[in-house]
Amino acid sequence: MLDRLVESLGPDYVLSGRGEPTPFQAAAANATTQPTAAHQQAVQHLERNIEVSAPRKSNIISVQCQANSPALAQKITARLVEIYLDEHVRIQQTAGSHQSFVDQTQLSKTMSQAAASRFEQEKDKLGIAAIDGKKQQIQGEITDLDAKLLANRSDLKTAEARIASLQKQIESLPETLVTQESQAPNAAFDNMRGTLLQLESREQELASTRSDNHPQLVAVRQQLKDLRTPLHEQPSQRAQATQAVNPSRQALELSLLNEQSQAAAFRGREKALVAQTARLRGDLKQLNAQEASLGQLEQEVELAEGRHKAYADNLEQARINRSLDDERISSLTVVQPATYPTSPSGPRRAYVFALDLIVASLSGLGAALIAAYLQPVLTTRIELERLWDLPLVGVLPRLERRMAAAS
Repeated sequence: MLDRLVESLGPDYVLSGRGEPTPFQAAAANATTQPTAAHQQAVQHLERNIEVSAPRKSNIISVQCQANSPALAQKITARLVEIYLDEHVRIQQTAGSHQSFVDQTQLSKTMSQAAASRFEQEKDKLGIAAIDGKKQQIQGEITDLDAKLLANRSDLKTAEARIASLQKQIESLPETLVTQESQAPNAAFDNMRGTLLQLESREQELASTRSDNHPQLVAVRQQLKDLRTPLHEQPSQRAQATQAVNPSRQALELSLLNEQSQAAAFRGREKALVAQTARLRGDLKQLNAQEASLGQLEQEVELAEGRHKAYADNLEQARINRSLDDERISSLTVVQPATYPTSPSGPRRAYVFALDLIVASLSGLGAALIAAYLQPVLTTRIELERLWDLPLVGVLPRLERRMAAAS
């Protein structure tokens, strides 16, 4: 910046204030001309006379300059601030950043749309809008089915208990009841009696013509013997009873059938509820297995959207910087322009006079001491004899000041 300052104002103007400075123009980043000896001398002069400081815990930069005249110091300070602002704008630029951000923003937008499309296709294939909503729906259905299954099992146990009670009651009751009894001839007795009469008649006929050992007679007698025993046991009259179905047992059997049908319905409902619960649990397990892939797709969508937003923000910032660069606008602000001092800041006359007096005194004393050292004064008789190698005729005594004053 000091090189640009010297190029802008000129070496003669910086060193002595002669000539007129040219108007400020934005210079190139790198100088192409070879600096002269006067240019280098002006830069060294500026390095010695320009002071830049920044107070602690502050974002203010203070610039001070000393020159041969107040106007020259003000001009140098103002031109240095202009060069600093121009250099700050140049450094903040990024070559090719705008077009790079445009390309990256378009690419990130395409990737974000592709990730969102894959995520939506996967959700459409699974037939869900959101993983959490689908899981809550399935878990709610499973909870309802568990409650229904618990109630159904309770009803089934109640029905089975009623069935056991009805079966015990039915077993304790007869199937039929006698409603009417009547006496009637015993047909079996009559038949057996007719057969006995015939056999007796046959026995008499054979006994009259055959001997006792005749086989036919023996056989007839044996038949008579076998028939007389059951005939004596068979009553001549037989009681007939009219029976009907037991109505109490019939009512209990109807109740039993009803309870059995209800129990069968409860068992069937239990199987259906168990199958439905198993299906929902399978769907939930499959959904949990697919949640990882959907979560990864959703994370890819979020990352793609985040990258696109970041590139879009950078692109907008690049556009702002580009507009600022076109208008030569800097983020720095000049708090106070270079002031024009009404009087020179130095040197002070009193200090200069005192310094001159001290230097003159020391110079005189030093000159006397050097002269005395180079040409020493003879103060004793021995020094005089040694210098001239001659004897002394006489010596005048040194008078003290008080004695001289008294005389």
